[in-house]
Amino acid sequence: GGDPAQALPAAAANMTIRSSSLGGSGGSNEISMNDTGGQEGVYIHAQRDMTEVTENDRTKTVKNNETTTVGVDRKKTVQNNETSTIGVDRTESVGANESVTIGANRRHQIAASDTTSVGASRSLSVGASDSKNVGGTSNEMVGAAKTTNVGGAYAVTVLGAMNTAVGLISAEEVGMIKKIVAGTSIELTCGSASIKLESGGKVTIQGTELAFESSGPTKITGDPVDIN
Repeated sequence: GGDPAQALPAAAANMTIRSSSLGGSGGSNEISMNDTGGQEGVYIHAQRDMTEVTENDRTKTVKNNETTTVGVDRKKTVQNNETSTIGVDRTESVGANESVTIGANRRHQIAASDTTSVGASRSLSVGASDSKNVGGTSNEMVGAAKTTNVGGAYAVTVLGAMNTAVGLISAEEVGMIKKIVAGTSIELTCGSASIKLESGGKVTIQGTELAFESSGPTKITGDPVDIN
């Protein structure tokens, strides 16, 4: 003999179970079903907290779109493995900070291109070895200064040509021994002056003016020595 949960006859196709909150707050817990053709639906409303417990497996299927909105925090715990499969695109937006902690290994596999954009600073720390393998071309562009510090040995191997272009000053300092070995020739050129060393033993020094200065003995040995 109580009043219906929804007004009749407009809600004749609806079935509603509603339990009003005590204390005059005006709230209620509710389960309602709409059986109107083309508008069928189920509505569940918890006035405060809601707890679900499934003792074994649970399967959820959404045939169309799904939207989840959380007003404050969200926490998810998976005791074992988790697999996520997305058929098309995925977009994730984080308004502030993001932290990811992985207890063991992590692998990234990207079938096509990968682009990373960092608006400010970036820091990478590797506790052990670091390996990089590029199957094609690799380009690096630094807008300002760049510093490389190597605590031990440093080796560069180039199978083809290697070119270095410096717009202003180039300086190199070696604490002990420096050795340069070329299979065919070594040539040092500055304007009209040049020194060329050839693998056959020939050394050619050219310049508009040659000056030899020594604070000690100077020795020239040859067979013969031709000064003209």
